[in-house]
Amino acid sequence: MEEVFVRAGSTDSLSGGTQYVSKTFFQHPLYNTVTSDYDVGYVRLPRRMTIDGQSTKRTALVARNTAVPAGRNVTVSGWGATAENGDTSDTLMAVQVQIVSNEDCRKSYGNTITSRMFCAGVPEGGKDSCQGDSGGPVVFSSNTQQVGVVSFGIGCARKGTPGVYTNLANPQIRRWIRLNTRA
Repeated sequence: MEEVFVRAGSTDSLSGGTQYVSKTFFQHPLYNTVTSDYDVGYVRLPRRMTIDGQSTKRTALVARNTAVPAGRNVTVSGWGATAENGDTSDTLMAVQVQIVSNEDCRKSYGNTITSRMFCAGVPEGGKDSCQGDSGGPVVFSSNTQQVGVVSFGIGCARKGTPGVYTNLANPQIRRWIRLNTRA
């Protein structure tokens, strides 16, 4: 595997904060490259990350089996493209979207949507995660608990086509995280 760069404590992808370089990445053993089911992994950093409570803070994961109800607002952040087929951003971006029921999400993606996933977007389009955001956090807007990880989508911010996220409240996903990390 190539090196993974992690920048903490900065909203600029090119400078500021602390950069960690790792060659150690773990992917869920059941990850399906066709359906993106079990799309979760973690990077082992070469040294402990400094948490100062201001520019770097801990984010709690949601409790196992936490409801991920349709209509609830979540915030997605990343340095990905700001438009479909666009360039990635050097500045950390964030957008608030609403969770969509898996039933409604299946209208766009069919039966590939599992209990280990949830979808979020806005019906009129215009807000979404995009290429380059994959692996980024999805947090409940009300309490900043991390509920998901950016997984995939059809294009970016298209009307009627929400983004798909790995559901960190799912017991199978949480068990793997707990067994392999200190979370």
